[in-house]
Amino acid sequence: MSEEQTLLGLEGDGATEGTDATHDQTQNSDADGTANAAAEEATADDSATDDTTDTDGDDGAGDGEQAGAPEAYEDFAIPEGLGLEVDEKRMASFKDLAKGLNLSQDAAQTLVDEYTQAIPEIAAAAMEAATQAAEQKQRDQAEAWAKESREHPDIGGSSLEGVLARGNRVLGEYGTPSLIEALKQTGMSNHPDMIQLLNRVGTTLEEDRLENGKPPASTQTTADRWYPNNQSAAAE
Repeated sequence: MSEEQTLLGLEGDGATEGTDATHDQTQNSDADGTANAAAEEATADDSATDDTTDTDGDDGAGDGEQAGAPEAYEDFAIPEGLGLEVDEKRMASFKDLAKGLNLSQDAAQTLVDEYTQAIPEIAAAAMEAATQAAEQKQRDQAEAWAKESREHPDIGGSSLEGVLARGNRVLGEYGTPSLIEALKQTGMSNHPDMIQLLNRVGTTLEEDRLENGKPPASTQTTADRWYPNNQSAAAE
């Protein structure tokens, strides 16, 4: 019902109450009945008007909602200080996605801001995960080489202890600390080919010294001092 109809109902009620007081009781009763009917009609009209007003309010809220996607997005602002360069191909893909979601310019910019601010954390986490994965892979490879050396027909089994002692002697006499550290870090100290190489060099040196009347150098102190982990890792 419209506001005009509601007012008409109220006017009917007031006019009835203003009826001449000199009328007899019957006329007053009739007037009261008319007033009551007018009041009931006014109440019904008020209720209908409230419903109409609520509906109109909802429509108004809808009219105030943020606009959807523009015909073409303007260039989005990229936060400074992050060292980021815009990939035009990816940016075009993002604009297509935003348009498909009917995002306004401001809404799409908010997504850009959130994503770009998170990039350093994402990159750091990815780098950490890659580093850990690489280290684990290296440890697994070193253990696989150690197992292969322990089971090798020429240098493994009961021969392994002497082979490792001989190789450690070669490293102690001719290897530099940086070389020894590199062999440890890369796991190459457990590689069967590296152990065989050092064993052959050690055997040749022992033969040469025996021919020259010199005893072979001590193995235990050299192994403990220069390369203690090689023997323990491969001997397990």
